[in-house]
Amino acid sequence: MRKPLYPLKGRVVLITGAASGIGRALSHEAAREGARLALLDKDAQGLSRIGQEIQGMGGSARTYVCDLADAGQTRQTAQRIQQELAAVDVLINSAARGVEGLVEDVPLEDFKACHDVNFYGPLALIQTLIPGMKRAGDGQIVNLSTTMGRRAFPGKVSYCVTKFALNALTEGLRLELAPFGINVMMVSPGPTESNLYQTTTRHGNLKVGFDQTVKRQDPARIAKKIIRGIERRSRTVIQWTPSEVLVRIHGVFPRLVDLVLSRVIPVPGPPAASRP
Repeated sequence: MRKPLYPLKGRVVLITGAASGIGRALSHEAAREGARLALLDKDAQGLSRIGQEIQGMGGSARTYVCDLADAGQTRQTAQRIQQELAAVDVLINSAARGVEGLVEDVPLEDFKACHDVNFYGPLALIQTLIPGMKRAGDGQIVNLSTTMGRRAFPGKVSYCVTKFALNALTEGLRLELAPFGINVMMVSPGPTESNLYQTTTRHGNLKVGFDQTVKRQDPARIAKKIIRGIERRSRTVIQWTPSEVLVRIHGVFPRLVDLVLSRVIPVPGPPAASRP
């Protein structure tokens, strides 16, 4: 049976990473649908700009400067939002941090820092907001993942493991929250124009060049698909890209995908033995 549509008009929508990229585009799209927005980002200036943009188009938005890497601050911010705007109807975890480098080259601290933003930040928000959604018997949680959350790429492992973890959280939550009428959706948007590429922390000398050459999509286009997915209470929203095709092939021919990735991101081997 088709589920009834979930209109956003009048609903409280919390969007992380709202100052740029997909988060900013989602803010515009949700405002057009009449949502009451709680916009969260650690970029105070960017957050102020998006807040002014939403208000300029006649929308409703409150902004909250928050660093998702700080779980305590994140929980406090979520509690403040609930006090000021009542229960959150839709949580969209859009913010992300990037780290690149061979596993041996990435400091343990950066593995942890990437997890703090990409996994523990969303988890802190989810845990804080679930009780309100349960009381309402309604709500949606939307987690932005990536194809690299289903197939790890060399040089991207420190980022991939955070998205693998987020995918596991999404799948488990979906079953835990379904009896309470709460929908949990995973989004795999593919490469999209964002400052994530510029802010990614890089270690070592491995060249992950495909990031610089792959075609990046318009965040506004992805935002429209996500909002439509929320309205339809979708399970997943997946943008088909070459990497998505690669992930699907991986399920049947993993060694072939290993070969493709070794050509796309060549990892240097041991130095050739010197000739006499």
